[in-house]
Amino acid sequence: ATAAFFPLETVYVYGNDVQQKEQFTTDLQAEYPGIRFISCSNAKDAVMYADIVSTATPSREAIVMANWIRPGTHINAFGCDMVGKQELDPELFRRAKVVVDSPDECMRRGETQHSIRLGLLKPEDVHAEIGEIALGQKAGRENDDEITIFDSVGLSIQDITIAAALQKSTAGKNRHRDAVLLRRIMQLQDYFAAERKRFPATADIAYFMTASTGLIPDYVHEGISAYQEARYRRGGD
Repeated sequence: ATAAFFPLETVYVYGNDVQQKEQFTTDLQAEYPGIRFISCSNAKDAVMYADIVSTATPSREAIVMANWIRPGTHINAFGCDMVGKQELDPELFRRAKVVVDSPDECMRRGETQHSIRLGLLKPEDVHAEIGEIALGQKAGRENDDEITIFDSVGLSIQDITIAAALQKSTAGKNRHRDAVLLRRIMQLQDYFAAERKRFPATADIAYFMTASTGLIPDYVHEGISAYQEARYRRGGD
């Protein structure tokens, strides 16, 4: 995704599983022969000269330290999506512009949770939601020296809205594909039921987005309703 928007020249790769790291680096080099991929033996070497840092690990302690990051660096923090997980040194948030996909969720279970808990960042210090920047409601980077952090926990509404938009763009062109989509949606009912209990606002908004905007055809909603009715009759919640 990064390569689609930026003319990458060199990518530094680090992971604590050496075999997987080497295979990942080899695979990327084969897929993007115009970019140089370098396997690093430690996290510091991987990030200290990078303009863009992306983290996607299950770590429960900081692996990217504040004093490694140069002015002007952008950080995509993707790995921290539950309480206790961590990839970034909380001190980084003192001197960074922080953007999130969901303020409440990022402060509760995203990378931002640690700087909030330690008092290094206040809720009002979060600069923007990513949507506000995409819509032009708030500024993104404003100078070349800013350190910017995008904290993303991932939201169901993002996934379901993208899927619905893709479905709409080809609706009726492939009934077999639409039937497969229907089966997949049915399979996700238990998951979304659990999500609604955990994050009722997010789940309700996601359903509203798909049900009220007409992004999913009526026959899909009818199929879901029939499926839910069948589950109810056989004792499902």
